[in-house]
Amino acid sequence: MSEVLFAPWVGEKYEGEGFSGLRVLVVSESHYGPEKHERPTVTPETIKALAQAKRHPEVAARTKLHAHYGKILASMHGKESTRSFTMLSRRDFWDRVAYYNFFQVTLRKARIAPPASSWAVADRALDHVLDVLKPDLMLVYSKRVGQRLAKRTLAVPMAWVHHPSSGFTYRGSNPRIASALAAAVGGQPVRLAVGAELNVDFVLWSQVSREATPYHGGRLDPERKAEELARWALEMQCARKRISDMLSNTPSL
Repeated sequence: MSEVLFAPWVGEKYEGEGFSGLRVLVVSESHYGPEKHERPTVTPETIKALAQAKRHPEVAARTKLHAHYGKILASMHGKESTRSFTMLSRRDFWDRVAYYNFFQVTLRKARIAPPASSWAVADRALDHVLDVLKPDLMLVYSKRVGQRLAKRTLAVPMAWVHHPSSGFTYRGSNPRIASALAAAVGGQPVRLAVGAELNVDFVLWSQVSREATPYHGGRLDPERKAEELARWALEMQCARKRISDMLSNTPSL
């Protein structure tokens, strides 16, 4: 049990093959939008729709690929554009990594500071994610999150670059990413099987990532939209109650 409100994306090849033989956890900042769009499965739904261009079964058109995910894809391959990537290679990349947003709150819009109270919660939630996913390397696409984490003692090597929407350049980011990947490959044995390290949350997050339906992009008819919003609200209520109950039963030190 943990304070992780939004389940991370865990690619189906993350544990066994990974990216460059490594379990790489990509960390960004947060989801953006109205509170009514919050749901525990938002991250896997978004990856499938905006990074892998998979279509919601009730929607005729696919949601357009988002530049945020394209910049991550290209920079981790040492490239400066996504032109050379086919749809198959894009989907394969995201199947090889895990992706997680640091803040456990949804911000109303980009380029605003998260609530001051959200930092400590985010720190504790990330600690749990690291303990569950046991990455060989964490790549943080956020200056403010990366600088904060650089001051902590973490159980995993970490490198940070600017957020893809703020101050990011391939010239500045690619060498840092390449260096971190090379150091992780050469600095420790490659761990390609979690094996006995598997736990309930790893299984749950992996299952959610496999089963999540790609985000529909708001293209459902009004009745189905209302049903979705009601379901999301109930799921968030249950998730927040789980966390509240967990915290209230945690003994004080």
